[in-house]
Amino acid sequence: KHFYRMVNFLSDCKGTVLDVGCDDPGLSVSLFPPAVEYVGLDPFCVYAAPFRVIGVGEYLPFLSEAFDNVVFNTSLDHIFDWRRALIEARRVLKKGGRVFIATFIWSDKADLITDHVHFHHFRNYEILGAMEELNFCEISSLIYESPKGDTHRHGLYLSAYKV
Repeated sequence: KHFYRMVNFLSDCKGTVLDVGCDDPGLSVSLFPPAVEYVGLDPFCVYAAPFRVIGVGEYLPFLSEAFDNVVFNTSLDHIFDWRRALIEARRVLKKGGRVFIATFIWSDKADLITDHVHFHHFRNYEILGAMEELNFCEISSLIYESPKGDTHRHGLYLSAYKV
């Protein structure tokens, strides 16, 4: 379900795309329209691909206003300083550029102590508040049931523009 939703969510991407936390760039690039110029960024070098950059979301190794789109496809909750990563995303976005975030929104049933994978358990207001603080505009979001049928988290798909 998530891959199907992401293909629809990213269907109007145009220009340059920075995919922060891309994991397998060969798979990740397939989520985007064929005409985009894709750059995957990830801290681990597991998959060989010519368009992958080794790096972390908190310190993007790119010039300011270099990308038309920045995407966090289920990676934002794995980034230690997620607010810094959003600040960096805003910095590398061109004016009028768009950020896309797909992440989990957790309920009060979530237990961060026993979760060995995610650094953060976001609530909806945290993500929306951060986007407003960073002066993103035209924020739109959809919440879906978890693709894994979990009751303690839901999927958030959010996009916004840099003013």
